[in-house]
Amino acid sequence: MYKATTSKSIDKSQIENVINFIKNMENSSVKLRFMIELEVCIESGVAVGRRKSIKWKSHMKLGAKRLTLGIILVFVALCSVIIMGTLQFQETRQDPIEISHQQFIQTLVPSSQKAYQLYKVLPSISLAQAILESDWGESGLSKDYYNLYGMKAGAAEPSVQLETSEFVNGQWITIMAPFRVYNSWAESVEAHAKLLTYGVDWNPKLYEPVLKAKNYKEAAHALQKAGYATDPTYAQKIIHVIETYHLAQYDQLQEKSVKE
Repeated sequence: MYKATTSKSIDKSQIENVINFIKNMENSSVKLRFMIELEVCIESGVAVGRRKSIKWKSHMKLGAKRLTLGIILVFVALCSVIIMGTLQFQETRQDPIEISHQQFIQTLVPSSQKAYQLYKVLPSISLAQAILESDWGESGLSKDYYNLYGMKAGAAEPSVQLETSEFVNGQWITIMAPFRVYNSWAESVEAHAKLLTYGVDWNPKLYEPVLKAKNYKEAAHALQKAGYATDPTYAQKIIHVIETYHLAQYDQLQEKSVKE
């Protein structure tokens, strides 16, 4: 029984043998018919082979595209995971200095908001001045004597003599001065608010523009104009601290609670 040969086993020599066999046939009509059939078979085989080749190449191209897309998606996913992990790591691993600054602010917020209710001193101003004057509560005056604002002492008030820098005649000089001693930071915040409200003996309305200011910027410039500090850039420093640490939010919250 004749067994068909697979396409993989057919080579050029076998095709030539078939052609020679057909050529040796005596019947010309049969010979012609077989030659036509052979050409059709050969052309069909080539076409099929081409189609398979093209189809295989197209599959390979499609597969390559899908593989490339998959690699890109995996890469993007990995990058996202890395970025999110880094952000979470940064959130959970904050700078200790930043944490201490936020703790300092939050410690004084209740006292500053109470001072606003009683004396109308903006919390942002109270907080910013405390930060500047006490160096975030790290100065000796604020640590040992709870004086956050560098408040000077009157004749009959508890005080301590300390060195301080003053800007006089266009230059900084160091002098000794009596500074007020308090029992707590909350007491210092209230004393500061009282000073801005009642002024000084020679001018009770000295800081009135600070209380009447519409916002922290006006209040900061009013403080400098009234001579609260001798530093010529005092107002700019106050504004910078308020804006850097978003202290104005405590003014808005307090205004809302007062209206309610």
